Amino acid sequence: MRNAFVGYYKPTETELTRMWENSVFVLDANVLLNLYRYSAETNTEVLNTFQQLGDRIWIPYQAALEYHKRRLQVIEHQEDSYLDLQKFLKEIQDELKNRLLSDDHSFLADQLIDKVVKIFKDLEVKLHERKEEYLSLFENDKLQDAISNLLERKVGNNFSKERLEEIFKEGKVRYEDETPPGFHDEKAKKDIDKYRDLIIWLQTIEHAKATYKLVIMLTDEKTDDWWLKFKGELIGPRPELIHEMRDKANVSFYMYRVDPFMENAQKFLDVSIKREAIDEVHKFRIRDDKRMESKDDFTKALRFQRDAVAKLSEELQELANQTEIFNVLDISKALKQYTNRQKSRLEEVAEDTTADDSDKK
Repeated sequence: MRNAFVGYYKPTETELTRMWENSVFVLDANVLLNLYRYSAETNTEVLNTFQQLGDRIWIPYQAALEYHKRRLQVIEHQEDSYLDLQKFLKEIQDELKNRLLSDDHSFLADQLIDKVVKIFKDLEVKLHERKEEYLSLFENDKLQDAISNLLERKVGNNFSKERLEEIFKEGKVRYEDETPPGFHDEKAKKDIDKYRDLIIWLQTIEHAKATYKLVIMLTDEKTDDWWLKFKGELIGPRPELIHEMRDKANVSFYMYRVDPFMENAQKFLDVSIKREAIDEVHKFRIRDDKRMESKDDFTKALRFQRDAVAKLSEELQELANQTEIFNVLDISKALKQYTNRQKSRLEEVAEDTTADDSDKK
């Protein structure tokens, strides 16, 4: 029975060991694009882990194309995040200074104003340095170079125009039947965008047929046209995908998102990965899972933002404990307002991109 319905069963430890030893590891575009969201230290850990796979790493042509088309857009979105944080810091700095200089607290202003200014000045300098470092990616993108070197001669072939036309027709039928993957993209305007996931999937099947290699796909997709979910919990790859890979290529198929892949790589590849790197990738994934379902990757909270805001809160709280003056200012409330403003902006962007979600997937 298990063999007939293998897609509904989790692989055994023996099956996973076999897959990790013999599979080709297929990258989706979002895995590469998300590297631009992580810290440099975490990027190094992720790329080093990929390098351990050697010639067993591979990317479909369509996924590589999507990465190149959307790379600059992702960088631009990070600039927006920095600008929003700068605005927030200016607002809270002004509020603190106004309260310090008020009549009620004028006797404390002289001894504290310099400390407050220094806190914000230090954050402003660090923020500017990080923003400039990030914007330099437009001209000198070392991360792009590292990705390019990793995937040299490991990119699949594109489909012909005739084959794409066939896929567009096939995709229409598949999407009507909600056959995975990609049926959530049905409302995209252009066929090449509407059937992007399907093209990547079929290119992966063709590669598996040609190499007769088991397949493990790494993707940061979170929609149920890739994953089987129950009560909001991710169970595993859609059973239809496992069955289709077996039926068409006669090989096993499995999927990971990046942080579970890193966790398992420590065991199956016998590599050491810094816990901080896995935790950072995990936090990004959890945050993304809680976002409204949309196709854009307009990210609003880089690691620097979290660290900077946390540091600000700690230093201001320390001053509050020393002087009791900041009891009038609810710092946690201010930080919460900032988070809510980020969420509102994400919702606005999601509404703006509904008509053309393929560019923001």
